[in-house]
Amino acid sequence: MQGIPLQPAVVVTYRDQAIIEEAMGLAEAGGYSPVETVTIRELRHGRYGIGEGKADTLRELIQSGRAKQIIIDERLSVSESYNLSKYCGCEVIDREKLVLQIFAKRAKTQEAKLQVRLAELSYELPRVRELVKVQKVGEQPGMFGYGSYEVEKYVRSIKARMETTKKKLARIESRRDLFRLHRRDDGLSTVSLAGYTSAGKTTLFNALTGTSLPVSPRIFSTLTTTVRRMELESTPILLSDTVGFISRLPHYMVEAFKSTLEELTYSDLILLVVDASEPVERLDSKLQVCLGTLSELQVQEEKMIVIFNKMDRLDDDEARIRMDIASEKFDDPVFISAKNGQGLDHLKRMMDERLNVRAKAVVQENTISNTSLPNDSVSTLSRSSFP
Repeated sequence: MQGIPLQPAVVVTYRDQAIIEEAMGLAEAGGYSPVETVTIRELRHGRYGIGEGKADTLRELIQSGRAKQIIIDERLSVSESYNLSKYCGCEVIDREKLVLQIFAKRAKTQEAKLQVRLAELSYELPRVRELVKVQKVGEQPGMFGYGSYEVEKYVRSIKARMETTKKKLARIESRRDLFRLHRRDDGLSTVSLAGYTSAGKTTLFNALTGTSLPVSPRIFSTLTTTVRRMELESTPILLSDTVGFISRLPHYMVEAFKSTLEELTYSDLILLVVDASEPVERLDSKLQVCLGTLSELQVQEEKMIVIFNKMDRLDDDEARIRMDIASEKFDDPVFISAKNGQGLDHLKRMMDERLNVRAKAVVQENTISNTSLPNDSVSTLSRSSFP
């Protein structure tokens, strides 16, 4: 992004201050400079997705030359996006398209690029036929000026590319499964960091592992999983840093990043990182997003340690409020500052204790399972496992 001028854009979002700040952050991460913010009470699913008065305001801003694009911080239908774009005479970017643009800019590895491509195709597929319905034949250049037969060919092309991308991701996922089995064979437990984007996960990862991954306040600065070995008091473990969560992320995007996010599902322990320095209502809202996403990934709550990060930014009264609220909601929450090291020794001890308890529980489960099998079943399993 360095050296590339940001495109001036007007951002349309809800009136909540936290939502406004996130929308502005997303716009900047996507390569836009928010020159004006227009707030709405709710998205009206009609001709423009917003009221006609707001549409007139946007049109005036575009015609004045202050902005070149319109960013709507919500999902628009094809007809809403098309009508608003035609009325204002500029490109209209909804929230999903903006997130995809950010993903595309940040993707560096082959896996991340494939995941982004799958998400882009999943976004595009249901919109193709609808877009043709709202356009006159020949009105725009490119494939949308063609007839229905060409559109069906394009739909089949999208589906074929999706299947090819899924197969490539499946091969990468198979390799990941193999690495996971090797780690199990080596007796290494896996611990994964999770949390809302910009909660400080990578800073904590660096502090725990002694590495120096790039840290950025930008949204979605981490898109790929990074794994490093670290030592606890009783055992070495593998710690992984994963992509951050965000509100209103559609299911198909979670599915596209499934091969990366599945690391959370298979981890022995999840460190759920929360930015404690945020206002309480915002903190709680982001925490609910994280818990909802982890639930969608079928991560068990008993595998989580909830970590309130950035405690160094709070005064004594603010810190006490966070601690009281956290203690009411969670068992054994941890309060740290990844930046200055506050609370990290306590966090490591808790990680060690929880992993030991979990390891003993797994051994006990395996013992019960083996003793409940007939002798010939046990020998059959042994023979099939070791040919």
